[in-house]
Amino acid sequence: MSELFEIEQEKRKTKLREKLNRIGWGTFLIMLGIIWVIPKDFCPDGLLPLSIGIIFIVLSLAKSHYQIRGSNSNFFLGLIFLTIGLGDFFHLGFPIISVLLIFWGLFIIYGILFPKKGK
Repeated sequence: MSELFEIEQEKRKTKLREKLNRIGWGTFLIMLGIIWVIPKDFCPDGLLPLSIGIIFIVLSLAKSHYQIRGSNSNFFLGLIFLTIGLGDFFHLGFPIISVLLIFWGLFIIYGILFPKKGK
């Protein structure tokens, strides 16, 4: 009985993961379309990478909330895109490689401090 429950629960999580991924793609396509439609004068710098970063981070957090296994690299990529977008928005001219190395190091430390269950 318990094994059957676990199988059903895993099926529900798989369906939810697929829905969340489709929502992410849909949100991305909508944002891309809006950004392309907005005249360049009204579209702030860094809006596209900022949007992509937010989408990646929100999806990663949603998967984590529902205890759905997902790739930590999506959260990491979200942080990278968010940083690039904020840098462009505020005209900071971030050195991308340095930011990548900083986030990569933070990501490694986070993985050590907050290991996934079962590891």
